[in-house]
Amino acid sequence: MPSQSLTAALLLLGKDGLPWGTPTWQSLTRIHGEPWATAENAPDDSLALHVPEWTTRVAKHVKAFATKVWGMAPSKQDAYVAKRAKDNDSVGRTAWATFVSKRSGQWGINKIVDDVLVGAGRSPAQVLQAAQIYEVQGDVAQKLFGDDAYVGAGSLLKPAISKFCRAILTLTWNRYRKGVTRDDLRKLLNLYVRYDDAERRARVEQYMTDMVEMLKVIRKEPGSENTDKLPKNLREALRNLASEDDITAVTQYLLATMEEMDGADADERVDLDLDAPLDPDWTEGVENLSKLTDDSLWQKLGLADKRIPFFQRWTDPDGLIDPWSPEGQAWLNTSTSKRHELEPRWHQLVGIYRMLERTFEGKPVLLMDGVGLGKTLQVLGTIACLAYYRHVYKEKGVFPGDFAERKLNTPDGNIPDLPHIIVCPVNLRQQWESEIKRFLSPGSFDVLPYINRLDSRGSWWSDLFHISKQPLPRRIILATQTVS
Repeated sequence: MPSQSLTAALLLLGKDGLPWGTPTWQSLTRIHGEPWATAENAPDDSLALHVPEWTTRVAKHVKAFATKVWGMAPSKQDAYVAKRAKDNDSVGRTAWATFVSKRSGQWGINKIVDDVLVGAGRSPAQVLQAAQIYEVQGDVAQKLFGDDAYVGAGSLLKPAISKFCRAILTLTWNRYRKGVTRDDLRKLLNLYVRYDDAERRARVEQYMTDMVEMLKVIRKEPGSENTDKLPKNLREALRNLASEDDITAVTQYLLATMEEMDGADADERVDLDLDAPLDPDWTEGVENLSKLTDDSLWQKLGLADKRIPFFQRWTDPDGLIDPWSPEGQAWLNTSTSKRHELEPRWHQLVGIYRMLERTFEGKPVLLMDGVGLGKTLQVLGTIACLAYYRHVYKEKGVFPGDFAERKLNTPDGNIPDLPHIIVCPVNLRQQWESEIKRFLSPGSFDVLPYINRLDSRGSWWSDLFHISKQPLPRRIILATQTVS
């Protein structure tokens, strides 16, 4: 059954002001206005109103792209949305496609449709055999858009809503069809091994197939990034594992950084005015650091080159590239007019230093900066510094900066040889992965997703964790709080 992509269907629905102004859709998506909306006279590099991963400039590109599509003949719209060749709308098209791809899973549209079909007594087999899937479009519309889906106070769906619901129901039909095809293949396999030890043979064959696919992904062979023989999360994690060459290059960088540290005056200390009055309203836990300059903080951290270890030097302000891909790295290295230097702000350096202090004191820390103040950078900066500090201590017997005379409560006084664990809500996992790639250099850390149910992770340690060649402190396990 021919289908329209969700990317195109949702964009076309926006022509009539739908669905971003409807309370039900806003509650579902947590986006309270048109994604491409911008504030009047807002600077191009400011954050967009409703999509934090966009700048105002990107939002304007998306609006221009949408307007272009809306003005086209219907027969040309889908092809233009799916167009891959570069043109004047490439920025807007890419931003919109990325937005829908990342957010649609969080919105749970597939689950809503599945629940409606179950409630209507329509199993996947019934839907496919009797073509009854479109009979539930009214129920789907009600779930997604509430009473705003209808014309006036009647029961007639608005034409644009009806078209959108038919599009996502068609996508559901295709999803069910593919599932049935896989089931049919399994039945054929069972017949094939009927007179053999079917269970063991299937296990061995599947194991061999998985191993071949995993090796292809690790070696980055052509076409391996699109294989559907491995779960997407495992495929992405394997593809991003650092190679031995990557790790060697990072190690050489560490040694060079340590040589620079040796050349700095390690005995120099910053004089603090401890008698200076403090603002009584400042109760953020960093009062004693309030008068330090950026240079002083870098010195206290022991980072003579004024860069956080393992961090990228440049970043894409629009967030349209994959910073760990070869193409993304090429863009960061050559796009001198568009890239921005990745430079932590004063309050972020303070946060990193304070979190390191608490670590050495063996105490917990609660980072409570407001939204948009760069907590992710501070957390990843702390993780990066801990990995770097452990390496320095192992080589020199002392930690950098203000921590030179400190030791941890461990047998050797060093930072434990353990991986880092980040636990986040399910709907923020992809955002965390993107931010890790944005801030950390390729090859510096391996990101190991730990998600889903326990029975689906039976081989997680062998398939992913032990394949990583990184030292343990340079592995980040990214888990969701619903993992079981």
